[in-house]
Amino acid sequence: MSTTTAIHDFIRPGEEAIYNQLTDSVFDDLQPVGILEITLADEIRRAMWRLRRCGLVEESFSTIGAYDPMQLESHSRLQSSVDHARSQAHRLLHKCTAELRKLQTERIYRDESLDEGADLSNLGIADWPSIQTRLINNETAANRRQRAEEKAQLDAFDQSGPFCKNNESPGPAIPRAA
Repeated sequence: MSTTTAIHDFIRPGEEAIYNQLTDSVFDDLQPVGILEITLADEIRRAMWRLRRCGLVEESFSTIGAYDPMQLESHSRLQSSVDHARSQAHRLLHKCTAELRKLQTERIYRDESLDEGADLSNLGIADWPSIQTRLINNETAANRRQRAEEKAQLDAFDQSGPFCKNNESPGPAIPRAA
């Protein structure tokens, strides 16, 4: 995958190589296919980059001196901003990872469930396991209806009386040879 350029990510001068390495690693590890998966992989990369930046900002607090930035009133707003950004990035990372996992699982499930060479172009992002479950349920219901109809026909046949209708009583018994 070629490296994408960041539109909204803040990349300091000299960090381009690290950013490009992160981008390549994310795309190599996640293997997105299609526009939705690629977008989610981009968001995952963005969240990871933001988490890295949060760590760097907190690391810069060490220049303040021996005080913890959370103890200094003058730095409490900056610490709150970092905490908020970190929290947002974690939520985004987990949400996008879960959604990407779901899309990829469904894509692989769909691809493995269908016959080789099947046309997948019209399936879009349909929830394939749901579709397959419904198809199986419809097939099961159709089989149940067919069995009920066959049973009803057999019951009607059984209730119609003897197979051979005649008003004659059975003839004399034929003696058996000993």
